[in-house]
Amino acid sequence: MSVRQNHFWGQRTQKRSSGAVEDIVTMMMLHVKSIAESATGLNNKGVITHAVIGRPVNFQAIGGEESNLQAESILRLAAKRAGFIDVEFLFEPLAAGMDYEASLTEDKVVLVVDVGGGTTDCSVVKMGPSHVNLSQRSQDFLGHSGQRVGGNDLDIALSMKAFMSHLGLGCHMVNGLPMPSKPFWNAVAVNDISAQRDFVSLSSRKLIKELIHDAESPELLKRLLKVQQEQLGYRIVRSAEQAKIGLTDADSVISKLDYICPRLNAEVSRELFSEAIAVPSAKIQALMQQALNVAGVTPDVIYVTGGTARSPAIYDKIADLHPEIPIVVGDHFGSVTAGLTRWAQRVFKQEKNEN
Repeated sequence: MSVRQNHFWGQRTQKRSSGAVEDIVTMMMLHVKSIAESATGLNNKGVITHAVIGRPVNFQAIGGEESNLQAESILRLAAKRAGFIDVEFLFEPLAAGMDYEASLTEDKVVLVVDVGGGTTDCSVVKMGPSHVNLSQRSQDFLGHSGQRVGGNDLDIALSMKAFMSHLGLGCHMVNGLPMPSKPFWNAVAVNDISAQRDFVSLSSRKLIKELIHDAESPELLKRLLKVQQEQLGYRIVRSAEQAKIGLTDADSVISKLDYICPRLNAEVSRELFSEAIAVPSAKIQALMQQALNVAGVTPDVIYVTGGTARSPAIYDKIADLHPEIPIVVGDHFGSVTAGLTRWAQRVFKQEKNEN
């Protein structure tokens, strides 16, 4: 955070859809604003009144630019209600790249890949000494893409691949038919409200009981019933997230699922994880290529940031798309915030000088 005479603050948004309630967003901003003022000693001397808010390229996969404008409008209104007088927005991948740009000694075209928990954003940007001090960067912003695919999608995919077989997925009915996959998917699709609503319903419980009656391995389906009755889906996905994190430094990990069944463990390897995330990782590669197609240039370097990009499997997918282009790995959790702070210093310093 950087503070000047008209105090300002670089804040990274929670990457949520445009359906977020304005009151909730306002309360979140009030809370963080209060913490920031307390941490900087401004609670007794003044208040933070200026904010730069990082935003994803696309808040959601549907609705296009109209949805993006709606989401930004909600954030702007919430910020005003929270007490910010002047609010600026900046694409998060561009913010992440600004932190990297400060280290450049020559101009480069950079593909910034920001793989976060909920979204992936890619931007192709001109960077370097000729650009770093500019107050307007729109002419340097050559192309971008973004979609709601990120770490949470990887966790869900891993849950299905690594854990659901222990609950009956892949088994057969006594009549020889395969077990339907929908109830297993609904159990862990924690980013899909309709799927979660369906899974916790009485009709879903009735279906699982019928599957238990007709299954060749009913003892496994009883575990799925427990997940339904005790609403353990989020906990399963959390176990997958912990396994994903563990695989950053290990070739395999053991996930304890004893909250479903005593002494139930599942081994998760890097190879299995790579297989599990084939679909979401392909989407990340497609977003990279889309940004490059829009820009119409070949980048000099690929700059990677975002917590999910810590995963070796995701890094390999990013590197595989254009193996001839060097990759620089930034601060997975701090690049965006550092870039937003740099931009806040720049735009609000200019505003002060103009006044």
